[in-house]
Amino acid sequence: MKQFYFTFFAVLFIGMVSAQTFQEGGVNYYVISAADSTVGVVSSASFEGALVVPPTVNNASVDYTVIAILDSAFENSTTLTSIEIPNTVTFISNGAFRYCTNLTSVVIPNSVTSIGQLAFNACSSLTSMVIPDSVTTIGIGGFAGCSGLTSLTISNSLTSLSVNVFAGCTSLTSLDIPNSVTSIGQDAIRNCSSLTSVTIPSSVTSISNTVFQDCSNLNTVTVDWSTPLAINANVFQNVNIGSATLYVPVGTEALYQSEPVWQNFGTIGQPQAATHLNFDGVDDFIDCGNILTESYTKEAWISIDAINQTSNIISGSDSSGQNAFWVPNGVLSAGHNGFWNAVEDSNVLSVNTWYHVVVSYDYATQTLKLYKDGILIDSNNNVPAPINGNDIHIGSYNDASNLFNGSIDEVRIWNVVRTEEQINGSKNCELQGDETGLIAYYNFNEGLDANENAAFTTLNDATINANNGSLTNFALTGNTSNWLAGSLVESGSIVPSEASVSSPVNYTQNDSATPLTATLGANGSELLWYTAETGGVGSAIAPTPSTMTSGSTSYWVTSANANGCESERTELVVNVIEPATHLNFDGIDDYVNINIGTFTTQNFNYTHEFWFKTTSANSTIFNFSDTGMPNSGGFNKTIYLQNGNLVSYVYNNTENYITSTATFNDNNWHHVTEIVTFSERSLYVDGTLIGTDTSFSNQNFGYIVLGASNLTPGVYFEGEIDEVRIWNTALSIDDVNTTGNCQLQGDEANLLAYYQFNQGTDATDNTSVTTLIDATANAYNGNLINFSLTGNTSNWLAGSPIGAAPIVTMQPQDQTITETDTAVVFTVSASNVTSYQWEVFLEDGEGGSWMPLDDSLTNPDVSGSTTNTLTISGDNLSFIVGLQFRVVMNGTASCNVISNEVTVTDETLSVSTVLINEVKVFPNPTTDNVKISLSKVQDFEISVYDLNGRLLLNSKNRGDAFLLDLTSYQNGIYIIKTKIDQKEAINRVIKH
Repeated sequence: MKQFYFTFFAVLFIGMVSAQTFQEGGVNYYVISAADSTVGVVSSASFEGALVVPPTVNNASVDYTVIAILDSAFENSTTLTSIEIPNTVTFISNGAFRYCTNLTSVVIPNSVTSIGQLAFNACSSLTSMVIPDSVTTIGIGGFAGCSGLTSLTISNSLTSLSVNVFAGCTSLTSLDIPNSVTSIGQDAIRNCSSLTSVTIPSSVTSISNTVFQDCSNLNTVTVDWSTPLAINANVFQNVNIGSATLYVPVGTEALYQSEPVWQNFGTIGQPQAATHLNFDGVDDFIDCGNILTESYTKEAWISIDAINQTSNIISGSDSSGQNAFWVPNGVLSAGHNGFWNAVEDSNVLSVNTWYHVVVSYDYATQTLKLYKDGILIDSNNNVPAPINGNDIHIGSYNDASNLFNGSIDEVRIWNVVRTEEQINGSKNCELQGDETGLIAYYNFNEGLDANENAAFTTLNDATINANNGSLTNFALTGNTSNWLAGSLVESGSIVPSEASVSSPVNYTQNDSATPLTATLGANGSELLWYTAETGGVGSAIAPTPSTMTSGSTSYWVTSANANGCESERTELVVNVIEPATHLNFDGIDDYVNINIGTFTTQNFNYTHEFWFKTTSANSTIFNFSDTGMPNSGGFNKTIYLQNGNLVSYVYNNTENYITSTATFNDNNWHHVTEIVTFSERSLYVDGTLIGTDTSFSNQNFGYIVLGASNLTPGVYFEGEIDEVRIWNTALSIDDVNTTGNCQLQGDEANLLAYYQFNQGTDATDNTSVTTLIDATANAYNGNLINFSLTGNTSNWLAGSPIGAAPIVTMQPQDQTITETDTAVVFTVSASNVTSYQWEVFLEDGEGGSWMPLDDSLTNPDVSGSTTNTLTISGDNLSFIVGLQFRVVMNGTASCNVISNEVTVTDETLSVSTVLINEVKVFPNPTTDNVKISLSKVQDFEISVYDLNGRLLLNSKNRGDAFLLDLTSYQNGIYIIKTKIDQKEAINRVIKH
């Protein structure tokens, strides 16, 4: 066969050179018909570089039309790199480009109808080839040996694949045989060793021998015959079809399982469901109608099959909406109204690679943004809106022009500007279809992979808007211009629904909080938590709110899945509500009734105190009587405001008054105290005596009414009351002032009833809090009458001036050290503490004083001096034996509590061997001398150390005192050990 080809070409060439030829632009032309003025390219193997063949050439004043690339025109050329053939050429003859090993690009126009034998044989540098639909025949071995060819589009006008036509195309991975082909010749696709998949249409009626021989990687064959085509066993010679998959039409599996050769495939079944649509770049497009809005977002997944000049993804048209989202020359771009590159990528897209691409437009700001794979790559804030309408095409700009060549999936069109966060949250999943702002959603889940899909000509909109698209000019069979499988977005992997929450979550300030909770939305596998509505990185660990500060804090949560998709963020509000500190009375009908039984005192001595704030000039604040509301009469004691003056009134057959000269309806808090003895009662406001009364008669009584009087019903208090205390003893005013602005513990001696008003939460729904709790063990609780208990009046509120004193739950304990101990630790536990300060007691001749510790002290080392845990460690622990320690715990409003005093003892010394009270050291601190005083005349030994443990003085003496001169010592702390008969006292002295 090969000998015949060479002889034929040689004879033909001799005939040509004897005929009329001429050269133009480095290319030789042969006159085919002088009468028709037609020529063909011939004998131009020496041409170098890229060639654009002109449609006409002139010779001897005659214009000739170029109609052919003649036999062996460029055969064996190693210098021709590319050629663009004009659309006047109708045939490419035998061997025209044979062995053009450096030829990388060929553009064949749709005027060519035939390609001769071996025309492109062994063009090993060609990587892609589009054979236009105008081509009806390709000769034997036409593209045989094109070993670099990876992309091949075959004419849909071919009726047969000739012998060896694509044999030896060893880089080709897939082949889509068009449905115009009826026969496949011997060895047509032989030795395509990288071929993995092939689609054979139902139009094929005969397959010759060894067609797929040596296609060793072929693993998927798709056929469309309803009745299996009979073939020879050698069609798949040297192909392991026992490990390959055969896709057959629905319902025909049994037929193929019983048909020779076909039955040998390892798997026989139906083809995969399609996931996307391939566009051939020739005439395919989809018309979606007039759906684009003023502001918009367009999204898609794309994979381009080749770089071309006008590859539109989602665009409009000149007459119906000038908007373009496209990939000109492989560069992702978008624009309006002729300014088509208003935003563009700085890189060229790779062929056969999936990208997620987005363009958004904000009509109000004229801002166009371009995203690739979830990242903003360009922005332009000066882009006028599209003119002439709102038409949308997928795969083209205008009908059947500026066409996309490649695959498209997951097209989404929104009437809102999507954020980068929203884009990334859903790009790897299918949508639910009901998302806010979604006006059209095409998931491309129609048809079967590379199958006969002629019935699937509508691209369905998955939203309720039904903006379906119409497929135009698609082949809908094979591997191009058809529904295909294999896109990156997995069908059925749907973006999760929003998480559901119970919001708000309410805490009282300083409550113990727990991690927030939410219910995972459908299609989600985990919750992700955020501290901002947008941005930030989500955490799978639910946050635990801080309750230290009152106010509202928002958290956001999403449902996420394994594909990295997230729902929209759901807000969860946490309200940290300040606990109420007092009670507001509306002045209309609010009051609190308290029955404390028969009120007995020590010799009729008692004290009552409370805080109030008001702007009302006339109202009853506090009432003591032998009957509660609503009864009247009997013994009555009332503190009230009259014209703003504070009045303390006692009625027991006679009326007795103490009246202030100052007014107190100034909307400030005031502390009122009345101290009563058998012979006198005294009224104080804010610690200052207002007046006394000695003419009253003291009585037993058992009711307290706050906010009203049982003697003069209808005179109600309008304002705030807090911190009511009833004592059955007459306190001194100094004692009252010491604790007046601090909460009590509730167990103080002689405290009969105590109402802190620390119930409910500030100005919230407190309708369940209708009892005023007595904080003492007596439980003289009060009943709230007529309070609304919602809002800012007639309710529990925050903001009184009463400070919270620390409440100690565990006192520090005495510690004993041994020779092996390296540290001593004191710990206290308490609530309501704002700060700690540990102190040590240093004795002097006047009894000593408490000195604050700090962490700078060394040998031994001090740490935690301002925390609840004091640690003394390191060398010279013996220096602290016998010292006393305590901690001062501060609360709010200068309220503090001092812990028990604790000491350190040495296990090696019994209590009797430690001198605790026999040795006095003073003055301490000192500037020069310090005197050590003993209880009697006796022998004793004095040793002085610095804080580094160095011995500075050792002196044995007899007497009852010792004067230690520290004048020459540097300022600092020194340890004095006084030893008497094996007993030892240790004192610290500060020299300054």
